[in-house]
Amino acid sequence: MYNRKVICSRIRKIRNEKGISQVRLAELTSVSTNYIGIVERGKSQLQLMF
Repeated sequence: MYNRKVICSRIRKIRNEKGISQVRLAELTSVSTNYIGIVERGKSQLQLMF
């Protein structure tokens, strides 16, 4: 199992470190900017695919 809060905060941290906006991350991942915000706040169940 994973800790959703940790993963979500790391997504935001890494995105900011790389200088990527939520809009650009949404474009790169083919999801909405709204969904990126929800994920970064830990308000959504994540589906991790490897």
